[in-house]
Amino acid sequence: MADQEMLAERCRCGHLRKHHADRDNRLEIVPLSKTEADYEGEERRLATTVTGAGACTIASCDCRQFNDLPA
Repeated sequence: MADQEMLAERCRCGHLRKHHADRDNRLEIVPLSKTEADYEGEERRLATTVTGAGACTIASCDCRQFNDLPA
């Protein structure tokens, strides 16, 4: 169990990605023109939220955005 936490992504604030809230992805690619196949595949759109990229949910932590530890 401890080995799995070591492999989990850790923020500079010291908490894991799972302790951070999700955040909207503002970088969406919108095609200039759509084909019939694009309209049929609307349900296969990319996710618009990034899991665990937002502010830390630990009460005593002031971290506002997930930042990876430098390698």
